[in-house]
Amino acid sequence: MQLTTQEKKSKKVADNHVITQEPKAGTKLTHGDTLTVTVADSGSNTKVTNIQINIPFDGNGGKQENRVQVYIKDAQHNLTMEYQDITINQEATINVPFTLRRGEMGAYRVVRNGRTIMSATNITA
Repeated sequence: MQLTTQEKKSKKVADNHVITQEPKAGTKLTHGDTLTVTVADSGSNTKVTNIQINIPFDGNGGKQENRVQVYIKDAQHNLTMEYQDITINQEATINVPFTLRRGEMGAYRVVRNGRTIMSATNITA
Protein backbone atom coordinates (compact mmCIF):
# COMPACT_ATOMS: atom_id res chain seq x y z
CA MET A 1 0.00 0.00 0.00
CA GLN A 2 1.17 3.52 -0.75
CA LEU A 3 0.31 6.53 1.37
CA THR A 4 -0.04 9.97 -0.19
CA THR A 5 -0.66 13.06 1.91
CA GLN A 6 -1.92 16.47 0.87
CA GLU A 7 -2.42 19.66 2.82
CA LYS A 8 -5.48 21.86 2.55
CA LYS A 9 -6.27 25.06 4.39
CA SER A 10 -9.09 24.65 6.86
CA LYS A 11 -10.71 26.93 9.40
CA LYS A 12 -12.88 24.11 10.80
CA VAL A 13 -10.38 21.27 11.27
CA ALA A 14 -7.34 21.61 13.57
CA ASP A 15 -3.85 21.64 12.04
CA ASN A 16 -2.43 18.20 11.21
CA HIS A 17 -5.81 16.49 11.59
CA VAL A 18 -7.40 14.50 8.76
CA ILE A 19 -9.99 16.31 6.65
CA THR A 20 -10.69 13.51 4.17
CA GLN A 21 -9.26 10.25 2.92
CA GLU A 22 -9.61 8.30 -0.31
CA PRO A 23 -10.80 5.64 -0.39
CA LYS A 24 -13.29 6.28 2.39
CA ALA A 25 -13.01 4.64 5.80
CA GLY A 26 -14.14 1.01 5.79
CA THR A 27 -13.05 0.36 2.18
CA LYS A 28 -11.02 -2.82 1.68
CA LEU A 29 -7.52 -2.18 0.34
CA THR A 30 -5.19 -4.62 -1.35
CA HIS A 31 -1.45 -4.68 -1.92
CA GLY A 32 -0.42 -1.84 -4.26
CA ASP A 33 -3.46 0.37 -3.54
CA THR A 34 -2.93 4.04 -2.69
CA LEU A 35 -4.44 5.72 0.34
CA THR A 36 -4.65 9.51 -0.01
CA VAL A 37 -5.06 11.52 3.17
CA THR A 38 -5.86 15.24 3.16
CA VAL A 39 -4.56 16.97 6.28
CA ALA A 40 -5.61 20.38 7.62
CA ASP A 41 -3.20 23.30 7.42
CA SER A 42 -4.35 26.66 8.75
CA GLY A 43 -1.71 28.44 6.72
CA SER A 44 -0.04 29.57 9.95
CA ASN A 45 3.33 28.28 8.89
CA THR A 46 6.18 28.95 11.22
CA LYS A 47 9.58 30.43 10.47
CA VAL A 48 12.75 30.23 12.49
CA THR A 49 14.86 33.32 13.04
CA ASN A 50 18.11 33.38 15.01
CA ILE A 51 18.89 36.25 17.36
CA GLN A 52 22.31 36.95 18.86
CA ILE A 53 22.20 38.19 22.43
CA ASN A 54 25.33 39.79 23.91
CA ILE A 55 25.41 39.31 27.67
CA PRO A 56 27.74 41.60 29.62
CA PHE A 57 29.71 40.21 32.56
CA ASP A 58 29.29 41.88 35.96
CA GLY A 59 32.56 41.75 37.89
CA ASN A 60 31.48 44.21 40.60
CA GLY A 61 32.30 43.10 44.11
CA GLY A 62 34.99 40.71 42.86
CA LYS A 63 32.50 38.32 41.25
CA GLN A 64 34.20 35.50 39.37
CA GLU A 65 31.02 34.13 37.77
CA ASN A 66 27.56 35.31 36.76
CA ARG A 67 24.54 33.04 36.62
CA VAL A 68 22.51 33.92 33.54
CA GLN A 69 19.01 32.68 32.75
CA VAL A 70 17.37 33.31 29.40
CA TYR A 71 13.61 33.20 28.89
CA ILE A 72 12.02 33.34 25.43
CA LYS A 73 8.53 33.59 24.00
CA ASP A 74 7.88 31.97 20.63
CA ALA A 75 5.61 29.28 19.19
CA GLN A 76 7.13 26.70 21.54
CA HIS A 77 8.04 28.67 24.69
CA ASN A 78 6.59 31.31 26.96
CA LEU A 79 8.39 33.88 29.09
CA THR A 80 7.81 31.90 32.29
CA MET A 81 9.72 28.88 30.95
CA GLU A 82 13.49 28.98 31.38
CA TYR A 83 15.08 28.46 27.96
CA GLN A 84 18.73 28.42 29.04
CA ASP A 85 20.66 28.60 32.32
CA ILE A 86 24.40 29.27 31.97
CA THR A 87 27.31 30.47 34.06
CA ILE A 88 29.65 33.03 32.48
CA ASN A 89 33.00 34.42 33.60
CA GLN A 90 33.29 37.02 30.84
CA GLU A 91 31.01 38.72 28.33
CA ALA A 92 29.19 36.08 26.30
CA THR A 93 27.20 35.91 23.09
CA ILE A 94 24.48 33.32 22.67
CA ASN A 95 22.44 32.43 19.59
CA VAL A 96 18.76 31.87 20.24
CA PRO A 97 16.44 30.37 17.59
CA PHE A 98 12.89 31.74 17.68
CA THR A 99 10.12 29.70 16.01
CA LEU A 100 7.48 32.25 15.05
CA ARG A 101 4.07 31.92 13.46
CA ARG A 102 3.11 34.33 10.73
CA GLY A 103 2.11 37.69 12.22
CA GLU A 104 3.30 36.85 15.73
CA MET A 105 6.23 38.39 17.58
CA GLY A 106 8.70 36.78 19.91
CA ALA A 107 10.30 38.13 23.05
CA TYR A 108 13.17 37.43 25.38
CA ARG A 109 14.33 38.33 28.86
CA VAL A 110 17.83 37.90 30.26
CA VAL A 111 18.30 37.58 34.03
CA ARG A 112 21.80 37.89 35.50
CA ASN A 113 22.32 37.01 39.16
CA GLY A 114 18.58 37.33 39.83
CA ARG A 115 18.01 40.70 38.11
CA THR A 116 16.60 41.34 34.64
CA ILE A 117 19.32 43.09 32.65
CA MET A 118 17.79 43.17 29.18
CA SER A 119 14.66 42.26 27.27
CA ALA A 120 13.01 42.68 23.89
CA THR A 121 9.41 42.18 22.80
CA ASN A 122 9.58 42.82 19.06
CA ILE A 123 11.31 39.76 17.58
CA THR A 124 9.94 39.03 14.08
CA ALA A 125 10.65 36.29 11.55
